[in-house]
Amino acid sequence: MGNVYKRQSGRAWRLRQKSMELWPHWVKNLNSKDSPLTLKTPLVQIASSLKEAIKMQKLARERKHLGLSFLAPNQQSDCDRPWPKNIYGSLISKQDGFIDPVMLQKSLRAELTKQNVEQINEELVSLERSYAPKRWKLYLKNGKTLRCNQVIICASTGTQKLIDPLGFKYEFSSILGQAIELEI
Repeated sequence: MGNVYKRQSGRAWRLRQKSMELWPHWVKNLNSKDSPLTLKTPLVQIASSLKEAIKMQKLARERKHLGLSFLAPNQQSDCDRPWPKNIYGSLISKQDGFIDPVMLQKSLRAELTKQNVEQINEELVSLERSYAPKRWKLYLKNGKTLRCNQVIICASTGTQKLIDPLGFKYEFSSILGQAIELEI
């Protein structure tokens, strides 16, 4: 959902535009016969009110060059998916789309395996810095301890509880694309 994003400036807009550029390449590179991955387009947003439909019409006019258009109430699209009735109209973006999230995870895991990345499906309870040698200690819920040179935390709202005990004072909020780098 890059081109249908309401704003047209700022970090979230730039991140979405970069995503629009990168996703087709990622889909092509991650696609395999065992985990077929496709970017399904177009993306359609159905207006839930007349006020929303008017905003969508304006957005479609402003971003026609990005493949946005407005469909009148109950107008059918030429896409090959079931189409719900829409009494106010809808915004359609030929470049925005969606990816099956389960298939994407399967594809990503297959690529990680191919790259010899160890994947551990276990909850991380806490992190600890080790200074000699410079490494991370990871304490897992199953009682095991791991030592790593690098850690990527994909814990969303659980990140704060993992880094607070380490002495990092960084406030997290639920915003798109937030990332930090921690050093030992």
